[in-house]
Amino acid sequence: MNRLSTNRSIGSLLCIAALAGCGAPDEGGRDITEWMGDDYHFEAVGFLHGEELDISLGASAADSTLLFCTREYTVPQAADGTPRYDQGQLTELKINAFVEVEGERRQIELELKRHDFQADAVGTETAIVPRTATGEPGASEAWLEWEWHDESDATTFEAAGQTGTVVLELYDGQPDETGLVIPDGMGAVGVHWTARWSETEEIRGSFTVPCTTSVVVEVVAP
Repeated sequence: MNRLSTNRSIGSLLCIAALAGCGAPDEGGRDITEWMGDDYHFEAVGFLHGEELDISLGASAADSTLLFCTREYTVPQAADGTPRYDQGQLTELKINAFVEVEGERRQIELELKRHDFQADAVGTETAIVPRTATGEPGASEAWLEWEWHDESDATTFEAAGQTGTVVLELYDGQPDETGLVIPDGMGAVGVHWTARWSETEEIRGSFTVPCTTSVVVEVVAP
């Protein structure tokens, strides 16, 4: 696998056919029906928020400043405030990819939330369910959220998928002395996914992304 690179050129950023004048896809459009392998990549096709998307990250996929993953762990505290890593788990994977659309630089933020993908075996399929304020996904479920950010990192669009699937294809990296947290700059994650927001809005995608950051959120146990 081609690991971290420092190539900072944005000339090969994401091509969005319907928006950036990159050329329309073949008649009928291309589809993404399976994971596209362990080389770093971010691919997505579909329709969302009034935009027809055909996203393909080319050589920029090797640049960890343009395509990267953040792992978020939730760890309960013991009564004395000591973190109980043995009771913690991964609770979010956040994928960030940068794109230029008609001269406007945007950032995609794809969030897979409230599921411990680190505990899953490769090949595990997780169902996407609607995000609610009162409940949590089940053990075989997750929330998925797609966001657009502008160049200042302000959120310009945010919506949670209602249905779909996430298939874990790669989860690489060894935890540190905590037995839970994979250190910054180590490991990668690969996924094939499909998400639907409405009867007319659906995206199908594949990615393999280097994980550059791990965040630990400590919570007071009830």
